[in-house]
Amino acid sequence: MASLYTCARYRILVIVIVSGLALAPTIHAQSLLWKVTAPTGVTSYLFGTIHLPDSTVFFQRDTVLAAVRSSSWYVSELHLDSLMMPKVLTQLLKRPAFLKIMTLQEKLWTTSRPARTTIDQWLWSYAKQRSIARGGIETIDEQLAVFDQIPDSLLLEGDEAISTPAMSLDTLVSAYVREDLELIARLLDEAKQDDASSTLMDVLTGDRNYIMVERLRKPLTTTPTFVAVGAAHLPGDDGLITLLRAQGFVVEPVMGSNRTNWLQQ
Repeated sequence: MASLYTCARYRILVIVIVSGLALAPTIHAQSLLWKVTAPTGVTSYLFGTIHLPDSTVFFQRDTVLAAVRSSSWYVSELHLDSLMMPKVLTQLLKRPAFLKIMTLQEKLWTTSRPARTTIDQWLWSYAKQRSIARGGIETIDEQLAVFDQIPDSLLLEGDEAISTPAMSLDTLVSAYVREDLELIARLLDEAKQDDASSTLMDVLTGDRNYIMVERLRKPLTTTPTFVAVGAAHLPGDDGLITLLRAQGFVVEPVMGSNRTNWLQQ
């Protein structure tokens, strides 16, 4: 059985897979959907996704889709259509860390309630079907650079700990379904059990949120935009909610509304 140290390191890897490589120590309201109002009066939305094809997470609020429809631009962490380009696929397949994470993710999928897609992909298609312009915040090269910085030792520990009960993927999924950013933040904080893990989280996080906010600042000021990124990017002193507020945006949670199963639409 994997040690507690290995479990902590593996939890980081799980978060890498399902939450988008981010650190989130600060508590915010329980909502995945946030209204972003620019100083210019332009209204946009920020939504936290989870990068896992689990059918449980698709029972979502109608307000999210209404927010997408009200937007003129849809932006994800990456331009998802570009991922299927032969040149990009070739680059990805040359990254051992990428291949290893995909293998670990497949193992995780077998323990979840499988869906044919992820929320990121589903929302991207939803916007595409409505002819909403789409884009990515980060480039493929930037994402590949993140994969290149994940140590082989962490990937090996993840493989060893994949079946360890302490590594409850269900805990993360449950936190996401409840829109519990506080619990997601706590799980991320608990994962920093040692200097190596803490350093790794810093490497994975780096300046990504700051770069995202800098790149989003202009479109959020001029164009109604729907931003879909991993939920762990939202909370925290260095999270998008706090950073956008520091730039003069009013960022407030969108609560309530009916829930439906997006997979049945």
